[in-house]
Amino acid sequence: MARKILALVVAIMLISYLAIAGVVYRIGSTPPKYNDIEISITDVDDQAFVTKADVMQQLRHAKINPVGQPFDSVNTLAISKVLERNKLIKKAHCYHSPDSVLHIDIDQRHPILRVKSISQGDFYVDREGFIMPVQNIVPMQIPLATGNISKEKASNDLYVLAQYLNDNKFWRQNITQIYVKTNGDIELIPRVGTHTILLGTAENCEKKLNNVRKFYDKVLSRKGWNFYKVINVKFDNQVVGEKPNK
Repeated sequence: MARKILALVVAIMLISYLAIAGVVYRIGSTPPKYNDIEISITDVDDQAFVTKADVMQQLRHAKINPVGQPFDSVNTLAISKVLERNKLIKKAHCYHSPDSVLHIDIDQRHPILRVKSISQGDFYVDREGFIMPVQNIVPMQIPLATGNISKEKASNDLYVLAQYLNDNKFWRQNITQIYVKTNGDIELIPRVGTHTILLGTAENCEKKLNNVRKFYDKVLSRKGWNFYKVINVKFDNQVVGEKPNK
């Protein structure tokens, strides 16, 4: 009986010791802190629209400085949300590594259409139809749209058209400009010839431009690239060549 009591007392003392030692260790130890920030910007082969300096400036502007701060006092999700307010940034992912470095991975947006609107000013449309500002973007070999263009039309109709033009080698090389008329009709200006292509809307743009391509091969190859003033494919299954006024 005495042995059982002694064993119980020893066990209680051991548990108490471990508990007290754990508390002392936690109180005495220094929590891990960030000692640096590492910024990585992905997919920058064509052009870096967002730089590491831009990211650091944005953090300073938001009064965020994780360096020297304990891990548990830094909200990495909140940092991501702050950085994603930048309209050139598609996604920001923040996390820490065992070497106490805060890593920030930036996925930038990529423009597929440049817009110079009479009413809405100058801007870009990216691969997802998102409106991008002109800042930090040098001129690129992408379609240019001008005329009476709202941002809604740019991110819908013109976005669909720009996607097709960028994906199609022939039209990517042969269309220099997209023009939106006051009635909303879309007109394309080719690189070769004096004619324009009246598309109407971007709906069925692939089919319409396939018909234009056939018209090029069968008609313009014989009559010449300057024979018509307008090639009208506004209406389904119709290609109408309009001659210049004499």
